Amino acid sequence: MTHTHQDGTFVRDESRDLYERATSLIAECDDESTASTQQSRIEAEVFTELMGPERYGRVRGYGVGVTPTQLSEISRYTQHAAADAQDSRVRRVEVEIQEIRQSRATEMEEMR
Repeated sequence: MTHTHQDGTFVRDESRDLYERATSLIAECDDESTASTQQSRIEAEVFTELMGPERYGRVRGYGVGVTPTQLSEISRYTQHAAADAQDSRVRRVEVEIQEIRQSRATEMEEMR
């Protein structure tokens, strides 16, 4: 999408050629393997085949100037955010369990 104009035409011929080669390679692989779980693996393999191997200090697909260190900082932030969210869910469930235990104990006392 970033390499096309609003009318859908490609900005550069190289972009169009890469897109066409990628879609044909993905279609060939889809014909061979129909499992949908392998789709992302196939797309990654095709991308690596067309774009070449990774280069030290560069990150493909993020534009000019993005470094692996910057992405690792973002990754660490999102991991911490996810862990915090999980911790809050655990605390909330623990509170619910405690409330249920208290209500059960109260019910048991009333029955006695």
